[in-house]
Amino acid sequence: MKIHRPCLSILADIRAGILPRHCALCQQTIKSDQTLCFGCETDLPWALRPCEHCGAPLPPETEEGACGSCLQHTLPWSTLIAPCLYQWPITELVTRYKYKGDLQAGQVLAVLLGQQIIERYAGKMFPDLLIPVPLHWRRRWQRGFNQSEWLAFQIIRYWRSSAEATPEQKSLEIANKICRRVRFTPNQQGLTKQQRRVNLTGAFEIRTELKNKSVALLDDVVTTGSTVLEISHLLTRAGVANIDIWCLCRTAKH
Repeated sequence: MKIHRPCLSILADIRAGILPRHCALCQQTIKSDQTLCFGCETDLPWALRPCEHCGAPLPPETEEGACGSCLQHTLPWSTLIAPCLYQWPITELVTRYKYKGDLQAGQVLAVLLGQQIIERYAGKMFPDLLIPVPLHWRRRWQRGFNQSEWLAFQIIRYWRSSAEATPEQKSLEIANKICRRVRFTPNQQGLTKQQRRVNLTGAFEIRTELKNKSVALLDDVVTTGSTVLEISHLLTRAGVANIDIWCLCRTAKH
């Protein structure tokens, strides 16, 4: 499977080589190996006690590793990894990256997720494939790029320069042609959980058999989980043995 490197990552390389590094939030000058200054990184809305399955924050009194909803209802994926909650200032970085094409904000987010994945998979089996959530061609044309696909390439790029990443992580295949969005749908913002599910019914297709494969599905933000749920069901039907969800941030409530 031939993988094409997005032109946006080339632009990011050029920008990083020419311009001095500044914190993406406060613009303070930072070291070449940093993406945020210490203060801004400390103030991020870190997901400190997430449910091991859905990634939602656990109530303080909960002793289990899973929330009550996940204990009652089985999800089609094994775990959801999100370094932060969808709160300020992560919301600012996501908005600047996703809707304004701010590649510095995108690189910050990619490194945050890349670091979290390294920590969460220590001593554990790593996925065979990384599948970014696809955009319909109309949405991609409007936005100029697929934010999940670009993040996937940036995460691998970060791992290849990291001493902590494993060989499996550095060589992970980005399978960006396997899942396709076949139906254009209205924006999900403002819709209820049920409306989101109806909106996404029949919106995706899996283009090949994936028998016994272990897959990581990458999305930018998981709100109700409707998008990753719809694709996960299709991946299961295609024969996938295990699915993990990777995302930049998770809303605080289901």
